[in-house]
Amino acid sequence: MISTKHQISHTILGTNRIYSIRMKHSILLTLTFAAAFHLQAASITTSFTATAASGSIGGSAFTGKAFTIIGQGDTNNRTSFPNGFSLIHDSTSITIADLGTFSFVTGTRIFVNNFTGGVGFSRASGSDLYIFPNVTGGNTWDMTSNFSTGVIPSALLQWNISDVVTSGGILLFDESAARGVFTAEVGNVPEPATSALIFAGLAAVIALRRRS
Repeated sequence: MISTKHQISHTILGTNRIYSIRMKHSILLTLTFAAAFHLQAASITTSFTATAASGSIGGSAFTGKAFTIIGQGDTNNRTSFPNGFSLIHDSTSITIADLGTFSFVTGTRIFVNNFTGGVGFSRASGSDLYIFPNVTGGNTWDMTSNFSTGVIPSALLQWNISDVVTSGGILLFDESAARGVFTAEVGNVPEPATSALIFAGLAAVIALRRRS
């Protein structure tokens, strides 16, 4: 015959075990959902196009070729300067009509000047390479939202100051006026560490529920 004291003790232990499991569930769920809303990479993809430009790549000259420069970055890494923002790309490539696509070895960045309204593409060190002056909306854009222009005047400049190295060799554009389009697309994407934490938390919750 089981004593009343033993029954009470057994009930208390059972209640404590249930409480402990529920607390673990709550903590894991809290951490999991917290991870879902933090440490997000605000990815930004920028595109600079020109309808026609002349220059050379790897020592081979080209004339009147359209091109598109695509840069990938993270707006969490943007920096501010008086009247604007800049952001160093994580990776950049250029596609030149009839010649192919090449990756930049030289570091690059995007910038916006909120005083002049200009946006541009430059070396990571700061010297401008391709600019769109006086862009509508450039006075308020801060790189945290999508942005796009129509075909507007642009300018290629300062490519001969120092080598701009790509996977196809040194890229050199003739200094000239041009016409082109600038676009930026911004979107929040969970970083790999965050995704791993979310999946680990959910797996732990499922395992605890099965054991309970």
